[in-house]
Amino acid sequence: MVSVIRGSDNFDSLTGIADERVMVDVKASRSIGTTYQNATGYTIAAHIHGAGGTVQQSLNGSTWTTLSTIGQSGTSKAGLFMIIPDGTYYRWTSGTNYDNWVEWRV
Repeated sequence: MVSVIRGSDNFDSLTGIADERVMVDVKASRSIGTTYQNATGYTIAAHIHGAGGTVQQSLNGSTWTTLSTIGQSGTSKAGLFMIIPDGTYYRWTSGTNYDNWVEWRV
């Protein structure tokens, strides 16, 4: 069955990722090669834009999944949006730089 969202639907009683979340610019507090853990108690989301980097995510901090390799050279840029469940680890493992790193968090 296909779900349809109509303009008249009332979403005021729904809870989820959007509850009391704000977009926070975390660029100044993030570093290439550093592992971060979502310890907020909530699912967060992140958007990273940059060049020549690999973004990875891990449930346990030791087994990593590559989500994307962003822009293979220093001049080719791209963005990545990722959902980060509570307790999950994430990192930008290598590359030249990122122009923007924002997280949607509590």
